[in-house]
Amino acid sequence: AAENTFLKVIAEYPAGQYVASSSYRLGEMREARSEYSNAADNFATTVKRATDPSIRLAALYHQALSLEKSGHQKEGEVLFRTVASEKQLGTGPNPYRTPTLMHLATLATNSGNKQEALADYRTIMVTETKGETFAEAALNAAQIESDLGHPEEAHKLLEKVASSKDSGRWQSIASLGALRLAAQSGDNGAVLRTSESALAIDSENKPEILLLQANALRKLGKNGKALENYDIIIREYSVSKAASEAPFQRL
Repeated sequence: AAENTFLKVIAEYPAGQYVASSSYRLGEMREARSEYSNAADNFATTVKRATDPSIRLAALYHQALSLEKSGHQKEGEVLFRTVASEKQLGTGPNPYRTPTLMHLATLATNSGNKQEALADYRTIMVTETKGETFAEAALNAAQIESDLGHPEEAHKLLEKVASSKDSGRWQSIASLGALRLAAQSGDNGAVLRTSESALAIDSENKPEILLLQANALRKLGKNGKALENYDIIIREYSVSKAASEAPFQRL
């Protein structure tokens, strides 16, 4: 009944003040029913007719989503870029900017455009300087830096996330990532430093952390402590992947 009434308002009063809001509500209804092409058209009408900047921006964001879901990804990306280009909305920040940049970065990564994705993540980190959003962007940026052959840049980002208590669930992931990078680079001193903090916050990946720590200790000639780690892995984490590697290293 509500949908029919919104349609009636638009049909009978095409120049009226309620066309923008009626179209927006219709867009929401159709988006919820996965009728994305129709929803995109409704949101487009709101973008043209809305006088409130916040309503116009919200409609533009949902129009982009609807276009993307209806198979018009390129058109959607253009609108997403428009949304992301607006830093401010009235007296406050644009609430759609960060999620839009995250989405665009994911699209760029999936299409193989890593430089563009990295630029989007870097833009997010300028605005979101702490917290889980920053941590997520930094982790993704670190992965791309590593893929592009910049392990030092990747390690800096991972260390920043791992050392921040505001990183939430990303802290342990960053800590393990930093540890793996240190191990790959052969920096055994960094492995020992990073492994201690990793052990303190990441119980789920403890066998791997102990193994990497033990390997670094062994390479530095600290065999007694290395043997202790290998024994712990074999005894307490016998079904882990680390336990399959520890016996040889122990020998």
